Amino acid sequence: MNTGDTIKKLRKTRGMTQSDLANRLGVAPTTVSSWERGAAYPLMTTAKSIADIFGVPVSVIAGEKEPSNIAPSMPIHSYKYLDAGVSCGAPELVEAYTKDNLEEIQLSDAIMGRYAGDDDILIIHANGESMNRVFPDGALLAVKRTDDLSNGDIVVFSIDNEDFSCKRYYRNDEAKVVSFQPDSDDPRFEPYVYRYEDADNVAIFGKVVVYTVVL
Repeated sequence: MNTGDTIKKLRKTRGMTQSDLANRLGVAPTTVSSWERGAAYPLMTTAKSIADIFGVPVSVIAGEKEPSNIAPSMPIHSYKYLDAGVSCGAPELVEAYTKDNLEEIQLSDAIMGRYAGDDDILIIHANGESMNRVFPDGALLAVKRTDDLSNGDIVVFSIDNEDFSCKRYYRNDEAKVVSFQPDSDDPRFEPYVYRYEDADNVAIFGKVVVYTVVL
């Protein structure tokens, strides 16, 4: 396996995007892309940094031996991935969510559990501290399109189809209100509350079914 293929395999097995790896190394995402395509090769000092990130010998990055700490039979699936955060709002997520902007990310079935291989899953990043009792800023969120919601579910929703956010969902049929509550140690975050008749501009994109943290 050559250097580019090795870096790509290690990166995807760890659930990292090219941008994630680039940020860890202090290089541009296009540099990581050029390595993986075989158009360029990392300097030895950079190769050592890559090896340290993935916990493998530098000889693995150089393509001299196969990465022995990755079981080839480890079950993984690919998922649609949008390299954008959602407030927990990243504005204009609707505009960003197009086929042209979607990448793919591979996650192990051990992480995804019963949602492994689900075609209705979109992977995004949490952005902010409004859900920090549940998951930290930067966590990877698996969002499933579904109408089957229960009080307390964590959902990604939009206001006026442009401001997307991630909060806990509650529906009160007696009071005829729907609310989206933060779950944070920071008291500055406040809930969004809408009466049924005023909720036409509220759209729920999906439910967060899995989250994971890439260190």
